[in-house]
Amino acid sequence: MVQREIPLHLWGRAAPGETVTASFRGESRSVAADELGRFSLHLPPSAAGGPFTLTVSASNTIRLDDVWVGDVWVAAGQSNMELTLDEAEGAAAEIPQARHPQVRFPRAERRTSSFPLADVATDGWRVCTPETAPKVSAVAYFFARHVREHHPVPIGVIDASWGGTPLAAFTPLATIAGDPALLPALVHWSHMADARTTMLLEIEKQKRALEAAAARAREQGQEPPRQPWRPDFDAWRPAAIYSAMVAPRAGQDVPAADPGDARMRPSVPDLRPTRSHLAPARPSLETTEGPAERPGLPPKDVAGSTALRRVDRRQRRE
Repeated sequence: MVQREIPLHLWGRAAPGETVTASFRGESRSVAADELGRFSLHLPPSAAGGPFTLTVSASNTIRLDDVWVGDVWVAAGQSNMELTLDEAEGAAAEIPQARHPQVRFPRAERRTSSFPLADVATDGWRVCTPETAPKVSAVAYFFARHVREHHPVPIGVIDASWGGTPLAAFTPLATIAGDPALLPALVHWSHMADARTTMLLEIEKQKRALEAAAARAREQGQEPPRQPWRPDFDAWRPAAIYSAMVAPRAGQDVPAADPGDARMRPSVPDLRPTRSHLAPARPSLETTEGPAERPGLPPKDVAGSTALRRVDRRQRRE
């Protein structure tokens, strides 16, 4: 799935100086890789439709079939965004009807990084079917369904959610460092880092205690105690999730929209995390950590801690 009505940006690696040619819908562009072996080119804007074939050729050729042109979104957030469709209210009735051949849901692998990565690892552009829908983000699913009802173009929603993580992990490091109001996030992380050695020892102690308690429970025919939740240390590092799971999209042009607002309007992005929403550099579909919600309605009716926002990225460039 590629974004409609804006230049199609392709980038990657080749041999230094090697000519790379990309072709899509009858248009071709060529560029030479730089001295570091990086190439970047843009193909002309394209109207919604598909399927089409995209080829990229150099010393070898990569051919991608079944490529659709439509609207591509990013669903970045925590547990409310992570909640899957099979856990949502009304799932038993909704899943058998979840046959949407022009809707795709790639899932970004959970990764962290101390610097922005060039690419994001996903499980592929899965077509929405009753077989694939159950493990799709419920918010992303209802959002895509709602948008399709009002804008019948192909839809792709990239799931970059990670439950039990702080907003700071989804925020660019430069944004945090450049705003005094956000500096407490760095202070909090420094305290976690300073206490890490002691925490690891405490985890080992707790593990031994749990193993002993589990053995006693089994002897008595009881359910063994569960491992208590602890935050993922790396995933709590400021900008760690943004750098690995959101920043790679920065090389592509992804729109953002508010399904409850039909007007397209210019917007200056607010890159600061707040109580109600998070807006890093390029996410389009956003959520905050809050009381557990069981979304069973289209996004415009999802209440509580889920927030959706629209930004016209084409106007944002002006």
